[in-house]
Parts: sequence; C-alpha cells; structure tokens
Amino acid sequence: MTDLNRAKSLLTQGHTCVLCKGNKTYISDITGIRPMVEFLSQGIDMEGFSAADKIVGKAAAHLFVLAKVKAVYGETMTHEAKAFLESKGIFAQGELLTDHIVNRQGTGPCPMEQAVKGLQDSEEALKQIKNTIKRLRGNTMKKLGFGLMRLPRTNPEIPESINIPVFEEMIDTFLERGYTYFDTAYMYHNAESERAVKTALTSRVDRDKYLLATKMPTMKLEKEEDLERIFNEQREKCGVEYFDYYLLHCLNTRLYDIATKLKAFDFCLQKKAEGKIRRFGFSFHDSAEVLDKILTEHPEVEFVQLQINYLDWNSPTVQSRLCYEVARKHGKDIIIMEPVKGGALANVPDTVKAIFKQSAHPERTPAEWALRFCAGLEGVIMVLSGMSDMDQLTENTAFMDKLEPLTEEESAMLFRCADEINKSIAVSCTGCAYCTADCPKQIPIPDWFDLYNKGGDPAELAKDHATPADCISCGKCEKQCPQKLPIRRLLTAAKEALHLK
Repeated sequence: MTDLNRAKSLLTQGHTCVLCKGNKTYISDITGIRPMVEFLSQGIDMEGFSAADKIVGKAAAHLFVLAKVKAVYGETMTHEAKAFLESKGIFAQGELLTDHIVNRQGTGPCPMEQAVKGLQDSEEALKQIKNTIKRLRGNTMKKLGFGLMRLPRTNPEIPESINIPVFEEMIDTFLERGYTYFDTAYMYHNAESERAVKTALTSRVDRDKYLLATKMPTMKLEKEEDLERIFNEQREKCGVEYFDYYLLHCLNTRLYDIATKLKAFDFCLQKKAEGKIRRFGFSFHDSAEVLDKILTEHPEVEFVQLQINYLDWNSPTVQSRLCYEVARKHGKDIIIMEPVKGGALANVPDTVKAIFKQSAHPERTPAEWALRFCAGLEGVIMVLSGMSDMDQLTENTAFMDKLEPLTEEESAMLFRCADEINKSIAVSCTGCAYCTADCPKQIPIPDWFDLYNKGGDPAELAKDHATPADCISCGKCEKQCPQKLPIRRLLTAAKEALHLK
C-alpha cells in the first residue's frame, strides 16, 4: 500500500489528519486546521510525507507546502487549493472538489480561508493563520477561570470532603454567565479534585460547553513510565478523552531537571499529536532567569501559568513582574494564578480598605481590585480564581463582565496598598498546602501560618493537630513550597510567637 493510500485508509477510521511515510505516521483527531499548525509549531519533519485530511482549502494547502509533503488527499478540497498545491509540485487529489469552504456554523466563509485570501507566500499565510486562531480564541473565552483548588467542603478540616451539590450549583452559574474555563490538578484536594470534576462537570455538561485544564504532577514523577500511567489516570478520573489545556505542574529548577530527564515535554507533544491535548504549557514557580532558560529550550510551549498579583509584582522571590516580562518576550500566552494571593488580597488590613474607599471607585471590593490588576495586563488570556462559595463566584463573574483597564494612578495606588499589606503579615503564605504532603509530623503548616499572621489562641488548632513545636526540621516542606518560604525558620518564629511547647 502506498503512503497516500495508507493515509487515506487511516482517515476513514475516524481521524481528521494523517501523514504517512514508510513506517512513520502522524495522526490527529483535532478538527479544523490546527493539526498542521501544531505539527509545524512542534518542528516535526514532514518532508516527503503523504497527507490525508478531511477538508483542504487554500489555508491548509499553504501549511502542506511549508511541511514539504509530496502528496495531499482531501475528502473535500477546493479548486484553488488543488491548483496551488500542484503549482508547488505536490500531487493533489480531492474526493469532492468545491469552490468554497464555509465556517462551522454554515453562516459565512471559513475565517482561515479569509485570513489567507490573496496570499501566495506560505510563511506569511502561517502568520495570518496563527493570528486568526488567537483572535478567535480570544473572542470565545472570557478571562475568568474557575480554579478548583479551594472548592467548598462538607468538613473544613478534610480537603477531600468536596461539597458536590454546592460545586454543581457553582458550575451551573459559572457556565450560565458565559464562563467556560476550569483548572484542576492531580494533587488538589488530596487528589480528589479531578474526580469531583467528573462527578460535577464532565458527566453533566456537553464536552463542547467547557474548557478543562489539568497538570502532570512533576513532583510525583520517578520514572518515564509514570507519565503514561498518570495521564491515563487523569483522563479516567476527569471522565474526558482529551484536555483542552495541559500543563507540567509547578516547574522550578529541580522539577524542570526531572521533567527533562524523563522526557515530559516530548510526552506532552506526543499527546498533542494524538489529539489528547489541545494546548500545552506549564505552571511555574522560580526566578525569571530559570523561566527564560525553559522557554528558550522549549519554544514549542504555547502558554505559561504564572503567579501574578500586585503584592508579588515587585517581590524579589516570586518575581511576578520579571517573569511576566520574560513570557511576553517569548510571545507566550499567559494564564495567571494566585491573583488574590490565596485570599490575602481579598481580606486586606483596615489601612488598605481605607485607601480603596478614598479612590475614584469606592464600591469596588479588594478582590475586584486584585483581579482587575491581573486581567488588564497585555498578553493575559485567563485569570484563575479559586472560588470556595457561591458569593465569591457571583461577585467575581459580575465585575469580570465589565472589565476596565486600570489607570496609572490606580496601579500606583495598588502598589501603595502592597506596602501596607507587607507591613501587616508575618508569612506570605497562599495556603496551597503543597508543603504538608510529605510532612512526617503532619503539621497543618498553612493553618499555623494563618494563625501566626492573625494572632489568637492556638489551643483549638493544637487540640487535634501537630504544632510548629513538633517540627523536626527535615526540610521536605521547603522543597515543595512554590513561594520559596523558609518554612522551618518561620515555624520556629510561629512557635515562639504563639508560645507553643
């Protein structure tokens, strides 16, 4: 069987785009023009391959020219695409030849065909196609994402006790208001967040009504085989065939070395080629210098998830501003996490509340100011909020519907507020609880830091939990902390401040 016949045969098995050459095959189940865009972005060598695609218009023809394929078959192919391919010395065959390709709604011309109209240069055509994809994505996605790290619980003491009825109600309201992005991870809620997604979201809502993101837990990887095992487990737990956004979780110098050693980047690219990942990126907690190194070595990454908020903007450890500038330099889409710093920017000191009341918008809540700061940054496609109850969700979706960029005066005001907040807190902890996973004494570190910040009687917390006095200084917590906090030293300070023995 020739390469082209084999590609055509595979196409009839339900795939959308197939390329064959000898014993090499690239297959995608993604609809539209994206398979070829992504194959090219990944630097896949397709020279001399034969391709079969569901629909081949002039836009797709440009991409096949750039790929240097030798033959193209389309179940539907435009006369213009056939002539263009043949003019480049590429064999072209269409099962159904047509003059036009319409959009998916059948209401007008295909936007990709419009993007390349009149273009003969395939490199320029690729630029216009990418710009159109980005524009269309921006038009269909509202900027608020539902972070599934701090879900409502039936028992506040038990992270995995997710209140499913409340969660379902929040999901329904979120979707009804036109928001679609949900962000979970393997580790959230003691590894129960993904299961809750299946129960409350994916088993109840049509797949085309939401976007789902999850993350490969790099901190749990020990051998290369773990990647496939965990990925398949995540698909089963979430109840989906593919993830819209997939991230390598919490990259820093140590975890990047692990991801590199175990070929995690290559693994994710393969899952993209299989149609099981739509967009590939990573979340990040380290210096701007490390971020620049990763993005330089992996230009195929499409987006980065960064901790950005006005409190951390000029932080020498978190380096929000510097990391943002590196991501912009590399032209990557940016998703923001911790925009309200684990609730610290929603529950601000009285001095900060007074500053907000004296502003031109005294009606805005502290959380609104924090989210507006993030959403207005250039290049940001999504701002995640870990909403725990309906009130938070209702408030956040209400003002994100009518976003206005901050003025220079308002930004300056927020940085003054950051100075006031820094004066009032002893520990800049976001409450993510990554530090507790491997604690041999099972100390609820974020709870003790919260009590240390606010002051109060430690007796209630100490009654059923280990205390900072039980810390054996093993340092396992500090390896997991995204904020790079000196947790052992801070636990000692908390022990002294709270008079624990």
